[in-house]
Amino acid sequence: MGKSSEKSSEKEASSEKSSDKIMNLIKENPKITIEEISGLLNITTRAVEKNLIKLKTKGLVERFGSRKIGYWKIIYNKNGEAESR
Repeated sequence: MGKSSEKSSEKEASSEKSSDKIMNLIKENPKITIEEISGLLNITTRAVEKNLIKLKTKGLVERFGSRKIGYWKIIYNKNGEAESR
């Protein structure tokens, strides 16, 4: 493998780890904000937004309500199983 392929797979692995952590934080506190996630994971708010976009696109999480009083809901876990709530 070339260096670009190695970097790509490293980036994908770290991104996957961040998305797992984000899902865990949402499970613990559905009303958590992007800013709070950013602070807890020590990543930028933009990185959190990108991960949330990926999770929403995959149908794993969904946002309900407004920015101020809304909440996150885990639709499917990483194994593709529906969450019971």
